[in-house]
Amino acid sequence: MREGKSGSDRTRSVVVKGLVLGLSVLVLGGCATKRDLRDLQTEVRNQRMQQDEEMVRRHGEVRDSLAVQNEALFQLRGQLMTQLISIQEQLVTIQQLTGQNQQNVAMLREQLEADRSRLMTPPEVSSNPEQIAPAAAGTTDATELYNEGVTQLGRGSRVTARRAFQAFLSQSPNHPLAADARYFLADILVQEDRWEEAIVAFNEVAELHPASPRVPEAFYRVGLAYIQLNRTQEAREYLNRVVTGYPDSGSAALAREALAQLPR
Repeated sequence: MREGKSGSDRTRSVVVKGLVLGLSVLVLGGCATKRDLRDLQTEVRNQRMQQDEEMVRRHGEVRDSLAVQNEALFQLRGQLMTQLISIQEQLVTIQQLTGQNQQNVAMLREQLEADRSRLMTPPEVSSNPEQIAPAAAGTTDATELYNEGVTQLGRGSRVTARRAFQAFLSQSPNHPLAADARYFLADILVQEDRWEEAIVAFNEVAELHPASPRVPEAFYRVGLAYIQLNRTQEAREYLNRVVTGYPDSGSAALAREALAQLPR
């Protein structure tokens, strides 16, 4: 910009000097008239106006070019930020799924170990077989209800899954899988965007089954539900509870990431 202005000034100086020189020649030659002087002054003014207009035009072009570049950079920055946020959300989702899969694998392993132990342990002999049969039948029915709930939930049949889990808990509230059934019921509420009810349901997992490995995951989900409700303070409280109370759990890493994204 400075070089262009300096060049225009030099050009104007050359033109003015030439016109002044021409005027001097006319005056010294004794042939200049008032009309010639006016014409010469008019030409000088026109030259200056043309040069000023050219400078204004060039300045406008440079300014417009910079504005276009700034707008393009702003749009590019916005697109990059959107892509980064999308990638972070996808990473969190993948980590959540990974954590759930690990919990499910651990649960299935424990269930298989329990089934193997029952198979290897001979049944107790009772003088009254009628007292044994109902208990065994009830346990079998409860497990079948839970498995049906998991199957229907995997198929996306939330209504049927909810009925199966509720029937399972009604029949066997102290079953080893009761905490998982309550967790899945809370998850169904999340899928239905019933955030307040989901918060209550996830808290019931911790209240009724404090020793369950589902507790840190339930607290983490409560924190996410509060984020959906734009209640940052409560969300931070539950996420910190996961980080400090269950630092070695898979949910702790997810809670740290969620905390880092909360507004200060």
